[in-house]
Amino acid sequence: MSMNEVTPGLWIGDLPSALDVEKLRGHGIQCILSAMRGRLMIKQTFIRYQIQLDDTEDEDILRHLLPSIEFIRAELEKGRGVLVHCHAGISRSATVMAAYLMYSKHLDTEAALQMIRSVRPNIEPNQGFLRQLEIFHQAQYKISHRDKLTRMYYMERTLDEVMNGDGSPPETNMFAKYPMTPSDSSPNTPGYPRRRIRCKMCRHELATKEHMLDHGQLGPATPAIDMPAEPRRSSGSGRSFSISQNVGSVTPYGESLGVTEPPAPEKTPVTSTYPSDQGQSVATAVEVSVPTTFISPSDLVAELSLNPKLAALRSPVGPAPGNGSVPPPSAPILANHKCSGYFVEPMKWMDPFLSTGVMAGKIVCPNTKCGAKLGNYDWAGVCCGCKEWVTPGFCINRSKVDEIIR
Repeated sequence: MSMNEVTPGLWIGDLPSALDVEKLRGHGIQCILSAMRGRLMIKQTFIRYQIQLDDTEDEDILRHLLPSIEFIRAELEKGRGVLVHCHAGISRSATVMAAYLMYSKHLDTEAALQMIRSVRPNIEPNQGFLRQLEIFHQAQYKISHRDKLTRMYYMERTLDEVMNGDGSPPETNMFAKYPMTPSDSSPNTPGYPRRRIRCKMCRHELATKEHMLDHGQLGPATPAIDMPAEPRRSSGSGRSFSISQNVGSVTPYGESLGVTEPPAPEKTPVTSTYPSDQGQSVATAVEVSVPTTFISPSDLVAELSLNPKLAALRSPVGPAPGNGSVPPPSAPILANHKCSGYFVEPMKWMDPFLSTGVMAGKIVCPNTKCGAKLGNYDWAGVCCGCKEWVTPGFCINRSKVDEIIR
């Protein structure tokens, strides 16, 4: 039986310490947060909050963090002592305590755990909980479908449930919402437009580059994406994940599934700048390129100002970005012409056909007046035209959408 004070009024302990009324009252503890399953015989005089939680690596503790933090914060503000406990005071309670310290003191995961270890050295959250604390930190202490790392974590959980479940529909609350409603959207990043795809039939927008699962087919990041780029890691199996911006489980794939490759993009003729290609010698080319008369800068400015059409070209057409910078060119989303389509993460607008619980089927346009087939999905994975296996596979065919910048 043990409990330790981490910050004034905030304690961490085990189950026996939560049942020791005399010791609790001696430390001024009036509130108990229990991070474990089962019915606990705690005196009714204490303010209690319990989260049903097992100490396993696949347990979802992430969804409990913010409600737990709010309970601790509210009670401490009222001057009440709080005990956070689990069965042994090692893993579950330490994870909840670390999340509170990270949130309230803006710490990273390791700093929060070290703060707890300074008073309780034997804490050791399991690897699954540590991973979720890292996601919590990288998502700036929020649990939201607007954060890609959080969405990728829940996509992985959903995939596991679909592949090993009973055929019930997947939970879609943490799927990406696009286009966002006013309540979902965050303030726009000032400055640059970004690339997105839309239905070719009805022009309904479907996804942006942020919603793509990268298996090496994506071009450089566009300026509008706020997330820092992280190294891409290919998985060795069709169902392991790397929680990073470039998410998508891929393996080289050979012959068993064939996907017709799309035609290569049209090549724009490029005029060579080398004189030899134009049938000219280097000397001739230099002669042609040198002007015979020179105009001074002041004369050029005067000439421009006298010509209204040229003067109009010098003035900006619309408001410039706030920082006065010129937006860099935006590269296409798909850089590999062999790829058969856009592999996107599961989206909220896919609810109508994902809610059936079917593991594979058609992706159709969410516009009810359109309903055009956009591609195919298979939770077990889809082979891209570049011979990479992407899991889960939600492939929107290139020929069915337009890629636009706005």
